[in-house]
Amino acid sequence: MRRQIIIGFIIIVLLGIGIVIGLLLWDDESKQDSTTDQTNSNITSATEEAIINLTDLTTTSESVIFENGSATITKGGSYYVTGTTTGQIVVDAKEEEIVLFLNNISIRSQNAPAILAKEAKTLTLYLVDGSDNQVSDYKTSEYDAAIYSKCDLELDGTGKLTVVGNTEEGIATDGKKITINGGIYDITSKDDGINTGGVGDRITINDGVLYINAKGDGIDSNRDLIINGGTLFVSATGANDNSGLDADGSYTINGGTIVALGMGMLENPSSNSQQITITISLPETISANTLMSLWNDQEQEIISWQSEAPYKTIIVSTPDITNTIYQLYKNGSHSGSLAYGLYVDGTYTKGELVKSN
Repeated sequence: MRRQIIIGFIIIVLLGIGIVIGLLLWDDESKQDSTTDQTNSNITSATEEAIINLTDLTTTSESVIFENGSATITKGGSYYVTGTTTGQIVVDAKEEEIVLFLNNISIRSQNAPAILAKEAKTLTLYLVDGSDNQVSDYKTSEYDAAIYSKCDLELDGTGKLTVVGNTEEGIATDGKKITINGGIYDITSKDDGINTGGVGDRITINDGVLYINAKGDGIDSNRDLIINGGTLFVSATGANDNSGLDADGSYTINGGTIVALGMGMLENPSSNSQQITITISLPETISANTLMSLWNDQEQEIISWQSEAPYKTIIVSTPDITNTIYQLYKNGSHSGSLAYGLYVDGTYTKGELVKSN
């Protein structure tokens, strides 16, 4: 009898413990569900409040004002932008940070520029993954670029942005920094492709793909230029004083794959650069659409390219360059595919030797 009482007592205790544990687990799961629901609600709310549709000229944010087909952003925050317009996006948010997530926008502005940051602490243009965005300006205005910023400008993301600078520059700031951390950029401009004007500031390229066809300098920093990574094919085809890479201060190449072509002026990177660069000045102009290939002293292909415009100066830097001894060839053939000016995969069959050292 005593043994039965003890066994019954143990069973009651175990049942009690089980009930307590069950209640605790239920309460914890309930709290997690509540927290998850609240987080999802906050994300949905924030996203809904930050959507700008340029086609319908609609927004769910009180910080966006529409007028004459243009959207003006008056407060800091993140804004998801879609749609098509012939107006502008104007940022006028005092000393606040603005992030524009560009998702398949098309702005062919009749007012120049397509994106204008009049006032902000920082403007970040983030290219949404898989998106194909297009912007261009029109004729002339007091601002000389398709994308013009009076604040520090950052470019990021994994999508694509096509920029046409019909006035002068493709992308420019008024003496403020430009930093590129990612994205694909196809820039055509009447003058410089990318420029920090006025008193100038630093241009820093950390990653991304840049394909630039400029009538002026390809990339022009009125202070310093720092290239840490990315893939750059830059063509400057204007007057003889234009260069693929131009810096009033110094420019440093620490990484990346770079081919920069110009018509006259040729600047060597700083001796502080962490990656070797080959610079070549040719006595005669290389015609547009000419296949070119640079080889090292081991009879190995370093890089091959084809430009849509003529040029006389060449700047090449890749991680594969171990010294400045080279052979430069033109014509011949290549079994690879051409992407943003550079040949990918395949091999080059030699044509005519243009220059060696």
